[in-house]
Amino acid sequence: MICPRCGAESPDDASFCVECAQPLSPVKPLSPVKEIRQAGQHATQPVKSYLVEAIVVTVLCCLPFGIVAIIFASQVNSKLQAGDYAGAVTASQKAKTWSIVGAVSGAVVAVIYGLALIAGQSGF
Repeated sequence: MICPRCGAESPDDASFCVECAQPLSPVKPLSPVKEIRQAGQHATQPVKSYLVEAIVVTVLCCLPFGIVAIIFASQVNSKLQAGDYAGAVTASQKAKTWSIVGAVSGAVVAVIYGLALIAGQSGF
């Protein structure tokens, strides 16, 4: 058992911590999706990959930015499986950012193209 107070490891059948004499109680197993760690470590939660958004941006808006977003989105699950939670969060944030950049740039290009068509038809 791990002591919630000092973090020392005690035998599983111990009632008190061997280091600080804190009373120990059996710990319920944590769910695989949410793992809460003691002693100031971070809690892990599911990380969104943004793969669908990246594919939509690639197909409909901006191919170069969409490909970058797909690359980062595909890294999220592999980093989670490798235990690299921070890397997965970073890849997820980059996939989201590149998806947004691709969508916005695609919309800007579409507006400029539309304005150019209107200007060309009206004789300007």
